[in-house]
Amino acid sequence: MLPATLLLPMPMHDANARASTDRDEKSFVGDGSIETYVRQLVRFDTYLFDNHKEKLSDEHLEKMTDAYNEDQLRNDRKGTALRNYIAHAVDALKPLHDGQHHNSFLKLDGDEALDYDTVVDGVYDY
Repeated sequence: MLPATLLLPMPMHDANARASTDRDEKSFVGDGSIETYVRQLVRFDTYLFDNHKEKLSDEHLEKMTDAYNEDQLRNDRKGTALRNYIAHAVDALKPLHDGQHHNSFLKLDGDEALDYDTVVDGVYDY
């Protein structure tokens, strides 16, 4: 058991399934953690775009390609349009609900679904 001096008070609020996910998320996860997580997802998705396009959903791949082409036209070596599209796609992620399809930019099932080896390659190579 941890000493009482190391224990942090937990935020107190009632669990409400109808509550805004943003409010619930912010009560448990700090803004800095969210920003770091989004930056890492942008890096990883950029890696997939550059190296494993087959792991990306067709809908998002088309939009990512449009953003990439926009960057090429502007000679934007940082890939601002592509990175912004990915960040907005991450922000717009919705969980899978009964009867609804998820809107992930990753292929999560099927033959071309994201797999462990691709994740490991992305983490260590990019």
